[in-house]
Amino acid sequence: MTKVAPAREEHHELRADGITAAGSIVMAVAGSAPAYSIAATTAVLIAAAGIAGPAALLWCGIPMLGIA
Repeated sequence: MTKVAPAREEHHELRADGITAAGSIVMAVAGSAPAYSIAATTAVLIAAAGIAGPAALLWCGIPMLGIA
């Protein structure tokens, strides 16, 4: 029979200045990219599909709300 060492308790905490300015910019761009892509392509979608374009965006966005 082997002896199992007792689990040691680990302490986790956030580091000060753990994110650099470049990392903060990357996260900001990644967070705003989906909204920007919808805003930038809505006009093209309306021109191509007519007034049903925004309705299609909303209809396809319903499953995304369930996933999120």
